[in-house]
Amino acid sequence: MNCSKRTVKAVPREHTKKVKEGREWGRRVAIYFDMQNLYYAAKRLYRSKINYPALLHLLLADRQLVEAIGYAVRGNNCGEESFFESLRQERIKLKVMALRSFGEGENVKHKGNWDVGMALDAAFAPRDKNVDVVILVTGDGDFIPAVKRLQDQGAYVEVASFEPYTSNSLIHCVGEESFVKLDTYRQILLPCREAVPAH
Repeated sequence: MNCSKRTVKAVPREHTKKVKEGREWGRRVAIYFDMQNLYYAAKRLYRSKINYPALLHLLLADRQLVEAIGYAVRGNNCGEESFFESLRQERIKLKVMALRSFGEGENVKHKGNWDVGMALDAAFAPRDKNVDVVILVTGDGDFIPAVKRLQDQGAYVEVASFEPYTSNSLIHCVGEESFVKLDTYRQILLPCREAVPAH
C-alpha cells in the first residue's frame, strides 16, 4: 500500500501578498466532501471504501481546519448510523438527506443529490467562515461555477478526486497544480464489504 505524504504546493504568486487580520494567508481551510461521488469511484476502481480520517489528514496537510462537511444520502443500510457518528468524531459535520424513490415496479428510480447544497456552502465559505483555501472533494464537473465564484473572491481552490472519475474541465478550471489525485494515496482506501453504506 502506498502511504505517501502529501506536500502542499506553493500558493500562487497572486495570493502571497494577501494578509488577513495580521495572520499568514493560506492556512485556514474548508473541506467539502461529495460522499456519493467518492463512494462509487472508490468502489468501482478499487473495490474499496474511503478512510475518511486518513483523507482528512491528507488534505489538511498541516494547515488549520476551519470547517469540514460531508454530504450524504441516507439509504437505511446496516451500520449507517455508526458510520455517520465516526465521521462526526473526526470533526466532519454531516448533512444527510433521505434517498427518494420515484415511479413503480421496474421503473422505480432513486434520487438523492447534494450538489446544489454543497456548492452553496463552498461558495460562501470565504465570506462566512473567513477561509483562504477551499477544497472540493469531488470529480463532478457541475461544480465548475462554484470554483469560478470562489476564485473570483480570491480564494485558493483545490479539487481532490480519483482521476478516472474526474471531469477534465474541472481539473482545467483549478489547474493541474491544484488537483489532488487521490489515486496516488492508497492509504485513504479500506477494504469494501457488502454491508458498507452507499454514500
